[in-house]
Amino acid sequence: MDGVVRESAGVTLNWKRPADKAGVREVQSLRQMRHCQSCGALLSAPSAVSPGACPDCGSSDFKIMRFLAPAGFAVDARYEVHDDPSDTGTSMLVDPWVSARTLAWRALPDPNVGRLRTGSDGLVFWFNPGPHGHGFEVCLHCGRAEAEHQADGTGSLAGHRPLRGGPRAADERTCTGAPEINPYAVARHLRLGHEIRTDVCEIQLYDCASREVALTVALAIREAAARRLGVDADEMGFAAPPAIHPAGQRNWTAAVFDRASGGAGFSATIARDPIGILNEARDLLDCSKLGRCGDPDAVFACPRCVLSVDSQHAVEGTDRRAAHSLLTAIGRSLDLPKRFRLFGPATEYESAPLPQALSDRLGDDASNTLVVFMSGPPAEWELETWQMAPVLERWGARGRGVQIAVDASALTATDAVTRRNVVLWAQRARVDIVARNEVDNDAWLAGVVSTRGLTAWASSSASAKAVGIGWGSVSDAPVVRGATALAAPRERLDVSALLSAGGSEAIFEIADELDGPAAGFGARLRALLRARSTELAQVFSAPCLEIRYSDKYLFNPLSIRLLTEVVAAFSDYDTNVKVQTLAAKTGGGARTGPWLHRDWADLVTRTAVMEQSLVEVVPKVQVSQVQSAPHRRRLEFRTPRGSGTIFFDQGMGSWRVTDEHHDHASSISEQVTSLKRPFSVLNGLDGTFLAVRLD
Repeated sequence: MDGVVRESAGVTLNWKRPADKAGVREVQSLRQMRHCQSCGALLSAPSAVSPGACPDCGSSDFKIMRFLAPAGFAVDARYEVHDDPSDTGTSMLVDPWVSARTLAWRALPDPNVGRLRTGSDGLVFWFNPGPHGHGFEVCLHCGRAEAEHQADGTGSLAGHRPLRGGPRAADERTCTGAPEINPYAVARHLRLGHEIRTDVCEIQLYDCASREVALTVALAIREAAARRLGVDADEMGFAAPPAIHPAGQRNWTAAVFDRASGGAGFSATIARDPIGILNEARDLLDCSKLGRCGDPDAVFACPRCVLSVDSQHAVEGTDRRAAHSLLTAIGRSLDLPKRFRLFGPATEYESAPLPQALSDRLGDDASNTLVVFMSGPPAEWELETWQMAPVLERWGARGRGVQIAVDASALTATDAVTRRNVVLWAQRARVDIVARNEVDNDAWLAGVVSTRGLTAWASSSASAKAVGIGWGSVSDAPVVRGATALAAPRERLDVSALLSAGGSEAIFEIADELDGPAAGFGARLRALLRARSTELAQVFSAPCLEIRYSDKYLFNPLSIRLLTEVVAAFSDYDTNVKVQTLAAKTGGGARTGPWLHRDWADLVTRTAVMEQSLVEVVPKVQVSQVQSAPHRRRLEFRTPRGSGTIFFDQGMGSWRVTDEHHDHASSISEQVTSLKRPFSVLNGLDGTFLAVRLD
């Protein structure tokens, strides 16, 4: 730099010091990256957080790497600069850890060949393991760092001098963070790391038998995508992370990601035409073609095929010959198998993500209209995570003909909260709710009506039709499209009938009736229900014998406090209480922060706080954690005078607090005590509602 060589001797510090035994948890709260060894998912969390279950597969088998994301690097104040660049030290080049962070895998035309997924919120983690692969030891008082030589050896920072005139011990020479003075001031075996969120595309080929082959395929599809886009290949990175194989064998994916933080959209284009990209990648690895090296038996990749400036270090980790053989073999299997030709011989494989494909087809002609077929029990529809919802809302706002076709009898028979949610969402999105015709095929996902007729999209997989984050994206069957006969006009449903309640069912609008101190929140809810219904007044005139509460969104301390208040109001000492929630958060990272309404990064702590808080109210409590839970928040109750179910629109999530601090890293007992303190809650501006159905 500036014509001279400077050698970094450590990092600049940007957290509190000094470190001592009482503050060891805070000092250890650097970060850790967890790499699930079962499915390849990446989870970033503070290093003090205990590993929980993987949100994608439920496994607890993690490879954990503690790391420091340095704010900067510092040169020793006593270092003598020079201009000899011949000895600038060594470093170990390693590939980053990469994950698309989505469960939405899509099958290739033949599901036995492989699958792919793409995510705009993918995670890429670069790290420096040190010259010996064991990380660094870092003084948390002055920032001095030294490479670790052994996995379990002694450190080398004993008696070290401050990096840049930092804190000094009594001898005025030794840093106060020296291990012999302060044993908690030196963090051992830290990697230096950096993580970004960006666009990531992963292609998993089940016959890929080695990491070298997967890495070569990644380089080839990156080069093919770059040539299509007219950009430099090094605008995108590459990796070959491990992945789950359906048969339990070892497998790897070919991953390509945008180097720009936040994404640039380059790697996402691979998912729009994976078949074409794979064929072009195969041709790039063919050394017999004009302009290549001419050696068909060449093992390693070279600059004449797929290597670029940023991938020269990976040459010995490639296997060009095996990768070319793999892509050549699967090229013969990329035709759509007969069993998936749901529209006859003219059936086509849908290569693009389904929401994107439907949006593009609507944009082709202003007269095109769209109908989406809703399958499964309406109570299980997850409109918040449904990737098709933003597409419908966007085109509905433009006044285009957009419909959702539902099973009218199933929607009418579901609970009032679900009916109301569907209707209000459809009205907001300007989407018509129509009844499915008898001729509508159960395999259909969506259809676009144009001047040329009806083009329908379908899948033979039942899970592809589940309305949620995985809609239209499954590994066991491809999504296909084809022309089909136009059906008779579908009958529009009477939304006013769907919004009404009758018989043993009642809907309650809630504005500010429950606002006020958190203490007594549940009592105010119970009083509101009794005041608005004579039947409920009779049922709730005695404490509940049994309560079952299901809520997949119990992730923050505020929701736990409000749930505790509700349980306390509806039960007594002998009530049996069962609570069901998710063991791990899916569909995105936790919204963490030092506030009462922010999520726990560690759901093990969440569960312990919830159990202890509830046990102090009702001794007979059972908290169960599951990998998947019903979307609808519901409280089932049984009293001596009746039983039924309360269906919540947003569960405990409709109420807010203002600037209430909470230490998510403190001990369990401290957090339980903190939750008991007085504070007030306010409902959201739009209010909420719930429905009660008596048995």
